[in-house]
Amino acid sequence: MKYIAIPRTVYVLFYLSRMNFPALIPAIIEKYGFTATQMSIAASSLFLAYTLFQRPSGFLRDGVGVRIVLTVGTLLISAGTSS
Repeated sequence: MKYIAIPRTVYVLFYLSRMNFPALIPAIIEKYGFTATQMSIAASSLFLAYTLFQRPSGFLRDGVGVRIVLTVGTLLISAGTSS
């Protein structure tokens, strides 16, 4: 059961982190003084990067395995967001 629960939990956390950005847009605009255009470019860039890496991550998952891809991906995202 834990082998099913852990990947699902990781997926839910990744999903929530992607969905959290739109809720933060007003606070980011207020704090850093970005314009609506600048924020829309930032949001579009995040969506584009997510979309472009779907296929390569699928190929990687098929070739290496789900466990390794989830582990390495989780470590990379954790390292990137910890700073």
